Amino acid sequence: MRTSSTICSFIAAKLLKADWYKMSDLDRAGAVSDLSKAWIPICRLARLLGFSESLSRHLLNALLTPPEDRTMAQEAWMSTNDLVHASDRHTS
Repeated sequence: MRTSSTICSFIAAKLLKADWYKMSDLDRAGAVSDLSKAWIPICRLARLLGFSESLSRHLLNALLTPPEDRTMAQEAWMSTNDLVHASDRHTS
């Protein structure tokens, strides 16, 4: 039996998929993070979105960087890949 929170999370994932290409990478990362905190496993969320689990994890890693780095990425001074590499340096 599905709970109302599961159904809401499923609907939110479908809405995210519809808006995916209109969003920045960091906005996508925030949405993926929110949904994963709502008890949707990353692997299931990736299937719902139609993207790989590794892309979801890549986006989540971008959120591990300091706020100033995320601001630079939002302003297009830094790519998402650069941001993820920076998160690797900060978490090592």
